[in-house]
Amino acid sequence: ASGEPLRFVAQVYAAASDEPHAFHRSILLFLSPHGPSLSRPGAVRAFRCQLPRDNSHYPHEPPEEGDAPRALTLAEARLASAR
Repeated sequence: ASGEPLRFVAQVYAAASDEPHAFHRSILLFLSPHGPSLSRPGAVRAFRCQLPRDNSHYPHEPPEEGDAPRALTLAEARLASAR
């Protein structure tokens, strides 16, 4: 779009027990920081990622429905506040 970094808007997570190679599935949504330009190519981006059940990023069991998200580590909080 404008050459500026897109802003992270949302992450949607959905575990899929019927797909062991893609058990942990997420969609990440990014938008242009300029609302009026959202109709331009590249101003809205969605990325899908998937990981097997056993991996170094997610626990083996998915969170229970209604569980509160875990607190950010200090390093994660610093990274989030820098963006």
